[in-house]
Formats: sequence, structure tokens, C-alpha cells
Amino acid sequence: MGHSHSTVQVGVRNRTLWVGGEAYPLHNIARVHAREWTPDRGAAVREFAKNVAKPIAAGMFALVLLACLGGDAVPGTVYVGLFLLVGGIVTVRAVQLIRYVSQQNRYALVVETAGSPHAALVSTDRNVVLGLVGQVVEAIDNPAKEFSLHVEQVYGDKFDGDKFDGSKFDGDHIGGNKISY
Repeated sequence: MGHSHSTVQVGVRNRTLWVGGEAYPLHNIARVHAREWTPDRGAAVREFAKNVAKPIAAGMFALVLLACLGGDAVPGTVYVGLFLLVGGIVTVRAVQLIRYVSQQNRYALVVETAGSPHAALVSTDRNVVLGLVGQVVEAIDNPAKEFSLHVEQVYGDKFDGDKFDGSKFDGDHIGGNKISY
């Protein structure tokens, strides 16, 4: 899955929202809000069932074929190899399922400018993201408001089925729904 955590500095200085090295001038921000992503555990279990049904069915079919050839004609190592192959596939899929369904909810700080929404920060701490939304809104309303804090951010090569590069969160764009194992 490739999810990692790092600490990023978030703050408002000189009427600019800073998230790590990314700058968002406050006068360009049209909307800021929090977005929650929850793993779709039911869909993941259904996907797991589909993914393991095929190798199990193929393994059973192969066993029937081997039995038709006769017990003495097929060495026992072929049966063991078949069992290990199917068992390995099922085990890998089970580990992927467990890793997916045990994921924590994630919360994105979404910044909207004249362009499309941008997930500026993703965290597992809902209160931190909601607090940031409030502080950014306060900074927009109050030109003297400045703040700075360190936030643990979640990132990785893939985030819920897509590359997490700031413009994608929870599907093709902000608000989609994809399963990623």
C-alpha cells in the first residue's frame, strides 16, 4: 500500500497559507473544508471473494483433472504444488484484505481556489484537520491572524487507488470512491 507518515509544518504567515513547501495566498482561497475518507470494507470483502473464488475454482478443477488421470499416474508433489499455489494466492489476498480493512479513516484539508479542489494535507487526526479549517477561515477573515503548527501527514505512492499528488484524494478527484489494495 505504500502509505507513509511525515510531519509537515502548516501555518499562515503574511496572508499566505503554507502547507510544507506549498503556498496558497489567502485572497485566492474560495473555500476550505475537511473531507473524510473511510475504507469501503464491504466492497473490499466482495472484491476479496471474487479474487479468491477464481484460483480456488481453478484449483478444484485441476484436482478433478488430476484425479481423472489416476492416482498413481500423478506424483504427490504435483498435488502439493497445486495446494501451495492456490493457498499462496489466497493468503496474499487475505493479507491485502486485512491491511485494507484495518486502515484508519483519513481526513483531507481541501483548499479550493479558482481551479479544482486540492487536497493540501491528509491526516488520520480528524480534530487536527477540522481545527486547521477553522484557523484558515479565521485567518481569511482576520488579516492579522497568523499561526504555525506541525501536523502528521499521510502520504504514499498510491492513496486510495490514485496517486496522491494533492489534486486527487479518495478516487479520481476529490469525492470519488475506489478500492485500493
